[in-house]
Amino acid sequence: MPTREKFQTTRDLLNAADRAFAVGNALPATEWLWDAVRHTLTTIAQEKGWPYADEEDLYQVAERLNERDEAGLDFLLSGYSAAQGYPDKVRYGFFDFADGDADDVRRVVHCFINLARELSGCYDNDATLTGIYPNRTGISDPYSASSAIQTTNHSFC
Repeated sequence: MPTREKFQTTRDLLNAADRAFAVGNALPATEWLWDAVRHTLTTIAQEKGWPYADEEDLYQVAERLNERDEAGLDFLLSGYSAAQGYPDKVRYGFFDFADGDADDVRRVVHCFINLARELSGCYDNDATLTGIYPNRTGISDPYSASSAIQTTNHSFC
């Protein structure tokens, strides 16, 4: 399967999460978001010939990509950990729609996917993806452009 089609699968996972959040089902939504992160890293690892058999391998992929990030913010590592932990946050009763947790986890995952793709060289301006992935030159996040994190080299989301 070509990389573009694999990234379409990532988009499908993100859309499934959005649908679950829309009806108040936080657990499957956060699980789909975590699946989207894992799928993105697996796709990148396959493209690069890197190991991807388990979560330890996928974390290593995130570390490799993080080393390429000139901003030095370790966003990929913290984003990986946050996405991985959100399903447990729901399971143990610490997830709160009223506090904006749904928007927070979506924003983190979307930014993670965009940055991982960009740092891997697998980023393109495919029109089927740009509406959901923010980019470094502008904000295309559908959830909250006003809460953009600005750094010298990044415009995450």
